Amino acid sequence: MSFFYTEEQLAFVRKRKTMPRDKLTAAFNKNFSTTKTKDQIKGLCRRKGWTTGNDGRFKKGHLPHNAGTKGKGICKPNSGSFQKGNKPVNWKSVGSERICSKDGYILIKTAEPRTWRHKHTVIWEAAHGPVSKGDVVIFKDGDVLNCSLDNLIKISRRELLWLNRNGFKKTPPEFKPTLLMLAKINVKAFRLGNK
Repeated sequence: MSFFYTEEQLAFVRKRKTMPRDKLTAAFNKNFSTTKTKDQIKGLCRRKGWTTGNDGRFKKGHLPHNAGTKGKGICKPNSGSFQKGNKPVNWKSVGSERICSKDGYILIKTAEPRTWRHKHTVIWEAAHGPVSKGDVVIFKDGDVLNCSLDNLIKISRRELLWLNRNGFKKTPPEFKPTLLMLAKINVKAFRLGNK
């Protein structure tokens, strides 16, 4: 199994470099009475930089083999095909809960097909009505998994900003009510000062 080629053999391959490699190998072996493999001829062409000119892309005007068939007789349903009324394995019913991998909040499925909302907001709205655009519902104790109604409080987004800037989540539980009151006072003072 020699990896060396004569000038005549190299010229032969160079002249036919655009041929498919299996056909080129067969022609080479027939012409020179050798037993080169397709991989050996491919390796030679790769080392010399001789390409077939085929880049794997369809040429302009190419018609696919199933053009005009609309899938009839070619594409048949299989075990992986979706059927009407079929539900995927990971489908969850309305009312299902999961913990969001991004922020750790509990999400609850409220509608089909994939409407998930924060559970604490759903609980607050069931008791007090919709939360307006400028408000948010937060947890008094800072525990995002404690969605009991007595642990929820509605505040403005400005108050939330003030709380986040002043470390509300890291504040000990006994000081959280004071920090909430300070947030309300500071936001109110800011609004009055800008009038």
